[in-house]
Amino acid sequence: MAKKVSHMAVKVTVNGYGNIGKRVADAVAKQDDMKLVGVSKTRPNFEAFVPAQKGYPLYVAEEAGINVFVAAGLDAASTTTSGQRRASFDKSESH
Repeated sequence: MAKKVSHMAVKVTVNGYGNIGKRVADAVAKQDDMKLVGVSKTRPNFEAFVPAQKGYPLYVAEEAGINVFVAAGLDAASTTTSGQRRASFDKSESH
């Protein structure tokens, strides 16, 4: 069931997905008056795969890092500074 997002929802991006970030991201995602815009990561370590599996967009700290995320099998929505969205590499969207 899709969550209904309020017209005046607060947009939140979580910086990192460690002990605190994962709890904040999950809590924000459950709120009707908030929208989780994404999670920023500096490298595609094991912590980056969990938010990706949950459908949270991943943002990379630097443009050069996008290729590292893609090579690891992760879709980087954008960099934290560019604001330009990349094409999705999610196989489920190509069907």
